[in-house]
Amino acid sequence: MSNKIRKILSFFKIKKPFKISEEELVQINSDTLTEERGIIEIIDLDVINTDISQVEELLFDIYEEAKMNSNYEDNDLYKIGFNSLEYYKKLITSHPEIKKQFFYFISRDISKKERSRRKKNIETSLEVPENFKLALCQQVLNSKIRLSNTDFTHFFNLWKNTYPYYYPIRPLLRQLQKHASNYKISPELNTCLHSFIRSKSIQYLPIKEYMEAKSIIHRIILENSKISLVPSSYVFQLLPDPFGTHVNKLISGMNEKYQHNFSKILKLLCHRINQTTVAQIDTCISNIDEDKFDSFLYGIIRKASYLRLRSVTLRNRVYNSKDNIYGAYEQIYIENINLIKGLMFIASTRKNQKHIQLITIILERCFSVTLGSNYGATSRSLGIVCIKTLAYKFDIEGKNKLRELYQKTNFKLIKKQIEKESKILEETIGVSLL
Repeated sequence: MSNKIRKILSFFKIKKPFKISEEELVQINSDTLTEERGIIEIIDLDVINTDISQVEELLFDIYEEAKMNSNYEDNDLYKIGFNSLEYYKKLITSHPEIKKQFFYFISRDISKKERSRRKKNIETSLEVPENFKLALCQQVLNSKIRLSNTDFTHFFNLWKNTYPYYYPIRPLLRQLQKHASNYKISPELNTCLHSFIRSKSIQYLPIKEYMEAKSIIHRIILENSKISLVPSSYVFQLLPDPFGTHVNKLISGMNEKYQHNFSKILKLLCHRINQTTVAQIDTCISNIDEDKFDSFLYGIIRKASYLRLRSVTLRNRVYNSKDNIYGAYEQIYIENINLIKGLMFIASTRKNQKHIQLITIILERCFSVTLGSNYGATSRSLGIVCIKTLAYKFDIEGKNKLRELYQKTNFKLIKKQIEKESKILEETIGVSLL
């Protein structure tokens, strides 16, 4: 033992010598120690955990095949044709439970933004692009898949509690509609849906998707509850926009006979009218006081013409900044717009001249571009129905009103549509509107 080592041991008062290997002795006697930053850590890639679930393995297989068969960059991989991928075909033709597991995995993976690791033979990115996962989510949801009340509760809560667009909402809503038409939704799912349409997350949807999501969920909740004021008759409830809420309030104040017949008429008007529905509507009208029905019809058409839309707050996510908050007007649900179209038909058969002025007001609002004036996504189609109703159903008074409107309006689309109907009338009966 060298004199240097003995001095060190005596300083710490260690009398009994201990054994030091030759390698340690060389390091102690060296004048300088190896600097820490000079040490190179070697990682053996073969020891990475490769215990991966089948669905995760399948996700990587689809992604890798897509990269091999596509000329697009990673950010545009969703543009590829999935049906050309063998691993995708394996997924989409697998048992519905396997597809459900796959959807669970991707939605959880996206929402938590967790990176999955996998043993790779070549140096490539281990991260599957978000838009690729979203595209796969949509494909899986559009296929045959079995989701239960528990599944829907899980996915709607996940969507509500994380930043939106982590998986597409429209195909999930279509699956929910299909499920609700065959099964009764559970109390837990009912509570979840109530919470979902009141959540802040839904405000990040564009106004059209926002209204679509709310209308689908509202209808499922209403149909599931089967609200009836009396055991013997079912009371049909309109979706709760400003128009629907008003009509529901009117019906709730009626006695059983009127509730039943008015409800049945309104429910029929929400769908395409044919000879069968016309006969059913006529039967309902004959079962009640026709004067009271005409008064009710005029009252709700008047409400539609002078309707005031509610304001709603929507948001845009701005990267690395606060949300962009902006105001919009809540549109009339498409189902209720279809009902108003049906009201135009009933008004035309009743031929009450008082309806002409109200129909004209609705017509002008349908083509308006002013915020809060038009009714929403299908306003134009309602406006066309109004023009046709005045042109064909209200005799000379309706035609005169269209001529007057044509002269005073500044809306080019209204003029164009009136010109179109005028040409048709001239070709069929030899009478022009203009």
